[in-house]
Amino acid sequence: MRYLLSISVLFICFGGVFGQKNTLNDRISGSASSMEESYRTIYIDLHQNPELSLMEVKTAAKMAGQLKNLGFEVTTGIGGNGVVGIFRNGPGKTIMLRTDMDALPVKENTGLAYASNIVMKDAKGNENPVMHACGHDLHMTTWLGTLSTLVSLKKEWKGTLIAVGQPAEEGTMGAQAMLDDGLFKKFPKPDIALAYHVSPELPAGTIGYFPGPIFAGVQTAELTVFGYGGHGATSQNH
Repeated sequence: MRYLLSISVLFICFGGVFGQKNTLNDRISGSASSMEESYRTIYIDLHQNPELSLMEVKTAAKMAGQLKNLGFEVTTGIGGNGVVGIFRNGPGKTIMLRTDMDALPVKENTGLAYASNIVMKDAKGNENPVMHACGHDLHMTTWLGTLSTLVSLKKEWKGTLIAVGQPAEEGTMGAQAMLDDGLFKKFPKPDIALAYHVSPELPAGTIGYFPGPIFAGVQTAELTVFGYGGHGATSQNH
């Protein structure tokens, strides 16, 4: 967590706005170390209390509360359960940090002491066991820790932070819903937008970075075929 916080802050506050690099690294490391236990508690709570896509009511409220505690101007209900926080710190670039918040309809069998035992109905009314099987609990924790570090170092940089908590990432609905609800019309349009995802392919304590799209996107299409009905195996006969 500390390493990811350090790298994220350096990405966000690029351009030499800080002083000596070694001094900056020490300060970031010290800030991350001091908050590690408190954010571990937040992580465990998020892991134990996951919510499915379009139903992230309690999770969104937790994120909104944390942002308010850090001094952000917070707006909720953007595109459903979306959360947007604004932290203005003088003239400068506008940087967006985004996290996803929803969990998956998966039963947890990790055996962890803080494993999820949550069962809830999805948007269609079907009951499902739920867990953060895709790491969104860690994403939210790292997001909050990074924002907290930046706020603690606010005398060293200038600009505006936009913190976005996106609902319904699973199923691809949440981002579009926030855009349709005027995300970049109601709030400042960012110069740079940063997101991140855990990866089992990278060794613990490291981070991968790529300048541009790196993970797969998802698009859906519906096709309507007009013609005579037939059997798929012998369609040439119809």
